[in-house]
Amino acid sequence: MRPGRFDRRYLIWLKPFRRPLIAALLFDMIIAAVTVVQALLLAWIIDGIFLRDKNLNDLLSQLIGFFLSGTLRLCVTWFQQKILTETGSKIKNGLRSRLIKYFHNDQIAASTGSVTGDLISLYGSQIDAITQYLVTYLPQLLRALAIPVIVLLFVFPLDLLSAIVFLITASLIPLFMMLIGNMTESAARRKWRQLSRMNAFFLDVIQGLTTIKLFGRVSYFLERINQISNDFRTGSMRVLRIAFLSALVMEMLTTLSTAVIAVEIGLRLLYDHITFSEAMFILIIAPEFYQPMRQLGSRFHIATEGLSAASKYTGYLSPESPKPVPFVKIVPDLKCMPIRFENIYAQYPERNEPALSGITFALPLKGLTVLVGPSGSGKSSLLALLLRFIDPVRGRIVTGDANIGNIAADSWRNRISWVSQDPYLFNRSIRENITIAKPEASWSDIVAASRTAQFDQVAENLHLGYDTVIGEQGIRLSAGERQRLALARVFLRNTPLVLLDEPTASLDSHTDTLIRNSVMQLAGDRTVLMVSHRPEITQQADQVIMLSGGRLVAEGTHDMLIKNNSTYREFIGRADG
Repeated sequence: MRPGRFDRRYLIWLKPFRRPLIAALLFDMIIAAVTVVQALLLAWIIDGIFLRDKNLNDLLSQLIGFFLSGTLRLCVTWFQQKILTETGSKIKNGLRSRLIKYFHNDQIAASTGSVTGDLISLYGSQIDAITQYLVTYLPQLLRALAIPVIVLLFVFPLDLLSAIVFLITASLIPLFMMLIGNMTESAARRKWRQLSRMNAFFLDVIQGLTTIKLFGRVSYFLERINQISNDFRTGSMRVLRIAFLSALVMEMLTTLSTAVIAVEIGLRLLYDHITFSEAMFILIIAPEFYQPMRQLGSRFHIATEGLSAASKYTGYLSPESPKPVPFVKIVPDLKCMPIRFENIYAQYPERNEPALSGITFALPLKGLTVLVGPSGSGKSSLLALLLRFIDPVRGRIVTGDANIGNIAADSWRNRISWVSQDPYLFNRSIRENITIAKPEASWSDIVAASRTAQFDQVAENLHLGYDTVIGEQGIRLSAGERQRLALARVFLRNTPLVLLDEPTASLDSHTDTLIRNSVMQLAGDRTVLMVSHRPEITQQADQVIMLSGGRLVAEGTHDMLIKNNSTYREFIGRADG
């Protein structure tokens, strides 16, 4: 899509603000009409004073009308700018809210393939560019179309020749804008790509600063930062150069067009083919005729950047509002109903092969199911389905008679606890990190959950106990302590379904034993699905599910599979070794 032209899809973002935007457009029409009236009054005043020997008393009504129209124009312009500023703020907040909702609530899995720095750029400067396009460039585009038409409606009956000159010169401006637009598009897209890469790289460096210093790579990354910054500076200057070029072209065209009008009416005035007041009016109104197009040219780069940013935004989120899904009102009780996978197929948009194919099994009620399989076999995809981060492309996951796809995501997730391989901990106290699972929990509940997760001794041995701040991502705790704190959240939350993604990976044998004991206690009265490769876990499980290549290749107890399934036996043997 060529910059300077708008995509109809993006107009839907303006739909909730039709009334203020229509009011702003009407104000433009009023401003144009008042400007014409001012030009007429000024022409009459000059004609009366210099050619007709009238005094100020004779022209009092025209002078009052001139100053009143100027005051009206000033007030209307102020109200219009106020409306557009408030509308822009609301549009910006709406776009950011939709983006947050998309990544935090509706389709959290979509964020797993995204670079954090890139998302920060999209959330910040790129949404700003979209807003500027919607509330600055598009209204100016309408002004550039509407105001010259209003001026021509006054000029045509007054002086046909000048109106024709206006039409011919004005028609050249869009042609030059299109030529400049072709130059601008690729430069603007490169600039946004460079900005996204720069943000992502800077965030990466900051997060890995300790590692960089330990390995003595500071000078290398300083050079890379300098190079990326220079590349972005060069790209920005290239876009600015084109923007200034477009403004220069517009200024030259409008200035030359005004000069043509001045020469044309001057010659006709010299040979008495036009009256002085008419000539003066056309000369005064000529700059006002071209002014909206000059402003459009100066804001042309806004369209370029805004459309590039809008294209990036819609790469994540369609402009159209999602259609409401009819959800079931009563969520089944997971404490009484098992969960069944029925011929499940799952696929990610960026992949040709399905992540899961024909998966059918049931999670036993109140027991431990261990999910095993090589890397890339579909274990994480199966957890993502249960967490409602993705939906199956075929088949269904049911509990009782209800398809979980027909249950509101928030209602479903309220019945689930999840511990990832690297649980996220906040730079807050231990108490606050635990109670994020249940903010209204009492002190006795917090201590009981910590004790059950075998984390109570860790907390009590710290200098401030449960009020100790553990640092960003729990840096003051060991890996095993972080896992036990995450399990304390699960015990406090007390949901009927618990999902664990390799909570014992890379831990020492003592910590592994502690966490396994906590997991078995969880499975005593909850449905627990755990991803693990350790034979110590599978031996204690009520059911083992093995995936390979996105397919279910083994199902049963550990002893049964060791005896009857060579694929499972070989895999567990390698994991044990």
